[in-house]
Amino acid sequence: MFGLTVRRLNTNKPYTMEELYEAIKDQKFDAGKPEYYKDGIIQLIIFPPLDKFNQVRIAPAELKKGSFSKFKIKKSREVGIVNRVEYRVMKKGSRGLVGIFNFAGKNTRRAEEQVKSIYEVLQALGL
Repeated sequence: MFGLTVRRLNTNKPYTMEELYEAIKDQKFDAGKPEYYKDGIIQLIIFPPLDKFNQVRIAPAELKKGSFSKFKIKKSREVGIVNRVEYRVMKKGSRGLVGIFNFAGKNTRRAEEQVKSIYEVLQALGL
C-alpha cells in the first residue's frame, strides 16, 4: 500500500544477478519483459516503467559480492542517471511535493500489483 509493497524472494541456490536474469528472462510476466540493468556497481533486473515514478525491480537483499540467495522485489522510481537528476530538480522546484507521486496514483497501485504478480511467478519457478 502507498507504494511500499516489497516481496522477499529466497532462492534454493545462490545466483548472481546475471544468472537470475538468465533463469527468468523467457518467463511471461504481467509487468512485461525483464531486462538486466547494470550501472557501475548497481545491478538490477528491471521491468518496463509505468511512468517516471513507478518501475518494478529485483535487487539483491544481501550486502555482499558475488552470488545471492535473497532478493527484494519492489517498486521504485525509473532507473537511470537522467531520471535521478530530473527528479532532484523537480523535487527542489516543487519543495518536495513531487514526491507524492511515489506514493499515490493509479500507476502506484498497478506497480504494487506487479510486484505481487512477479513474486508469485518466481515462487512458482522454484528457483
